[in-house]
Amino acid sequence: MKKILSAAFVLFGFIIIYLSISTNFLNEENLSSLTTPETILTNAINKDLIDMKNRGKLPEEWDSIRNIKINASAINFSNQSPKLAISTTPDGKFSLECTILNENPSSKDGRYLVKFSIIEIKNNNQLWEQFRLYQRQ
Repeated sequence: MKKILSAAFVLFGFIIIYLSISTNFLNEENLSSLTTPETILTNAINKDLIDMKNRGKLPEEWDSIRNIKINASAINFSNQSPKLAISTTPDGKFSLECTILNENPSSKDGRYLVKFSIIEIKNNNQLWEQFRLYQRQ
């Protein structure tokens, strides 16, 4: 009985050590993915959008966005669009177009010009436009 308890205790110890190492590895992996230039740019955009919303710098149409179209051809987002901090509503009357442009394509400084446009879905009229400059590095 004593040998079985000792073996179980050793096995339990190995399981705890293994899970501890695995968890640390996954955390390091997640941390490195949070610091990619694309993620840094997305976080900068989201922080700015939240700040503009809190300061009342966005138009009232911002609260009635049905869909978001992102053109991010100027930067590689690993085949998936960035997740922006923008709420959509199924009965919204507007579409948000977000275009990410490299401010100076011949430079590697990581500065991007982002154009936000609110388009009225009913008649395709552009109602609002805002350009913002972001640093991704």
